Amino acid sequence: MPLKLVINGRMLHQPDVGLGAYTARLLHGLGRHAQDTEVVCLAPAGYDFSLPPGIQVVYLPRFHVPKLLADTAFDWLVDWTAQRKYPDHILFHPAPTAFASRPEQTCVVYHDCMSFHFPIYLGRKFARRFIIHRCHAVARRCRLVLTVSDFSRQDIILHLAISPDRICTVHNWLPPEYNSDNAKKCADHVRSKYGLPPRFWLYIGGYDIRKNVEFLLHAYAMAKQKTACPPLVLAGRIPASGTYACCEVHKTMNDLHLLASQESILPGFIASEDMPGLYGAAELLIYPSLYEGFGLPVMEAMGCGCPAVSADNTSLSEVIKDKNYRFNVRSPEELVKILIQAASATLSLNPSFSQDDFSEKKALSLIISHLLKGPHQVVTT
Repeated sequence: MPLKLVINGRMLHQPDVGLGAYTARLLHGLGRHAQDTEVVCLAPAGYDFSLPPGIQVVYLPRFHVPKLLADTAFDWLVDWTAQRKYPDHILFHPAPTAFASRPEQTCVVYHDCMSFHFPIYLGRKFARRFIIHRCHAVARRCRLVLTVSDFSRQDIILHLAISPDRICTVHNWLPPEYNSDNAKKCADHVRSKYGLPPRFWLYIGGYDIRKNVEFLLHAYAMAKQKTACPPLVLAGRIPASGTYACCEVHKTMNDLHLLASQESILPGFIASEDMPGLYGAAELLIYPSLYEGFGLPVMEAMGCGCPAVSADNTSLSEVIKDKNYRFNVRSPEELVKILIQAASATLSLNPSFSQDDFSEKKALSLIISHLLKGPHQVVTT
């Protein structure tokens, strides 16, 4: 009997980042590799999504209330619709949800336990805290919880007290366009479009406080005092100073005298179709995050042939397996040493990286195999 899935498409209004990117990649991957699976996506009305043939899109009304309430109300409507119109389908939430009227037919993806480690992410509103606690309670009852790293799996078992036999790891995967040939082909176009120099180092991945971008800036400034370094590109939208729970990027750059255009470049938002070319143009990705459920930019960079170095913590050792490509974030000296080495001789691509480790086909096949098992029959990986 073929698998029948209803997928919550709430996050598709932001298909380029975070949970929206995961949702979009899941749907496109199912379209490419799971033609025998019946897939219905319940998506917010008013957005035009380009999804593969064979995936049925059903638009549900959006609620014109503050975002937190609108997201919660949409999840309730997804649950209600799945219960009444798709009784034979498994309901798949790519992000935590506060509703599961049929927990035995519900799968939810938990990417991390960030709020347990950084309570600031709970926010300052009681409603947000209440909804997060409801999401945790729902996860404990669901048929299956998926997560994206072994680190996150252990973290979820510890903090959410979910039975280990109902949670499994399926790593994030590389879409087909994230390969070195395509990245190099697109590199010159991306350099021209965003005004990037022939050589540069890259940071991309957000600017909330756990991303630890101030640490990167200090290490880069220290390396520059010792040797000539390529410019540092900080890609993506940088929040204004004083933004809640965000890095103080502009202030730190000003304090370290890194505002000259030849030293640091701020190209702003990068379109999703330009991401492979951005990685293909960069000499090195530097990722100093304090906490990651997976670390998507690290995988994407290596998939595009760009060497990546990261903090030596949380899940990042599952993505970057080479110890000498990771650094301790308690002091900048280890990163400074790596940067000085990279300035004099371009680092080779991470030796242990294998495209097959992050195969889209393998990841989608594993998700489907877990969903096809009955409740309490999940085999962990």
